[in-house]
Amino acid sequence: QHALDIRSFAMAHLGADFCNSGKRHLPKTWFGQLPHTHVALDDARAQAELFANLLRDNRCSRRIPLAQGKLWSQPTFAAAYRFAAQAHAGQTLPGSDLPYLVHLTLVTSEVMAALQSERRPWQADLAIQCALLHDVIEDTAVTQEQLAQHFGQAVADGVAALSKNPQLEREQQMADSLRRIRLQPHEVWLVKLADRITNLQP
Repeated sequence: QHALDIRSFAMAHLGADFCNSGKRHLPKTWFGQLPHTHVALDDARAQAELFANLLRDNRCSRRIPLAQGKLWSQPTFAAAYRFAAQAHAGQTLPGSDLPYLVHLTLVTSEVMAALQSERRPWQADLAIQCALLHDVIEDTAVTQEQLAQHFGQAVADGVAALSKNPQLEREQQMADSLRRIRLQPHEVWLVKLADRITNLQP
């Protein structure tokens, strides 16, 4: 089942933050002429009218589509995907027989969803490549230099920041990684957030 939350829709459609997407900030054209009577049937009709109006506004909007300027390159995605699959070959998710590539794909899907919903000029290819490759330095024999040769320095630096430094004490590794992530473009921050979201899922 799918639910449409009006405030979330408004944030995406209007490019507004949470505080500026309440009822008093919404376009008057979204609200019809039906009175708010607190009678269940009347209020249901008013809610239906609201949904119809905002969906019509979305279809007719001349705003720049959310994905415009943020679409990633399919060949770039495929190259990173293949590289990650080869690097993690034989690895499985902890406590599972599923290939580790499942985790990388789920993280990347979180990143893709954010790229399409956030109104900002993302470097989509950087985000996608870092998402697919974010564990290759930490969990495989791939080096930062090899990543730079295949995908460029920005991707290599992003993945390196997302990787814990095994030369540090265990309790220092996460703080060190987060410090280095903060020095990277926001696309790398996004990958870290997507990784945490994925790890919290059952």
